[in-house]
Amino acid sequence: MNHSNFVIFILSLVLLSSCGTKEQVLLKEDHSLSTQPVEEISVKKDVIEETKESEQAKESPHLSTEPSKKDQEKKAVESTNQLVKQQNPQPNVVENKISINDQEKMTKEVTPPPIENTVKNETTKESTEPKQKIETPKSTEVQKPITPTKVGVPVVPSLLPEGNSKPRDSSITHIVTHFISNASINPTNPYNVQDIRKIFLDYGLSAHYLIGRNGEIFQLVPENRIAFHAGKGHLPNFPQYKDALNAYSIGIEIMAVGTKEEMSNIMSASTYDSIDPQHIGYTDAQYQSLKTLIEDILDRNVTIKKDRQHIIGHDEYAPGRKSDPGSLFEWGNIGL
Repeated sequence: MNHSNFVIFILSLVLLSSCGTKEQVLLKEDHSLSTQPVEEISVKKDVIEETKESEQAKESPHLSTEPSKKDQEKKAVESTNQLVKQQNPQPNVVENKISINDQEKMTKEVTPPPIENTVKNETTKESTEPKQKIETPKSTEVQKPITPTKVGVPVVPSLLPEGNSKPRDSSITHIVTHFISNASINPTNPYNVQDIRKIFLDYGLSAHYLIGRNGEIFQLVPENRIAFHAGKGHLPNFPQYKDALNAYSIGIEIMAVGTKEEMSNIMSASTYDSIDPQHIGYTDAQYQSLKTLIEDILDRNVTIKKDRQHIIGHDEYAPGRKSDPGSLFEWGNIGL
């Protein structure tokens, strides 16, 4: 055997030897797999699946935070159990799990009644019990009639709208008397109260009081508001009251008709002649009511002095423009 053949032979042996070793290794690995317990294989499979789920959760975070349907049902059952426990506490009793059907049933049982039923029940209860009187706060601007405190004719409230007066913020120092009638339009029935009220409303005028032919006293404006009765004028001893006497006075209208001359700027002579004589001048009942009313006003307003400087006629404040209460009015009949 020459040298070259010997080398080839040696290499062949080496190759055969290495192949046999690899086969033995493979056979050994296959044998170990075949003898591995089944449980260990399943555990490894679970681990692999959990690993995959974990990787998926990392890739899609929103999927991992969204509760499953099974979790939602479980939470609903737990919430219902907690509600039942609060409604019917039972100490030392172990809570029992309930199904979804039981949950729906119990939810219906604990649902409160509709609001409409509650309102009806309260209404029924309120109707069977006596209602309590609720008092509202009084305001100084409320038009509240004032009844004289002296013995005499009571005041009849007949208030004009607030637009016919305005709030007062000054002291009252004067009383102004007037006469009024509807004789120029209705000479046969000159003292209808509604007709006279219409005169105030049509012309935007007012007074605090109106005295009827039988002595009845109507209050038209509260004393704490300024009535529109005096208008423009002046008083010799009170220059500061020029064209402003309304703010410092109480106006009293008396249903009466003066002389023909005093009424000439209101009606014609023929209209005046058609008036029944009993409607001209003043009545005893009017004097008595006026005296009672003035005394009551003086008691409530100490800033008014009882004299002819402070209790005056409209003709004294506006001479030449006004003639009421006129020459037929007897001041002595009211103690002045």
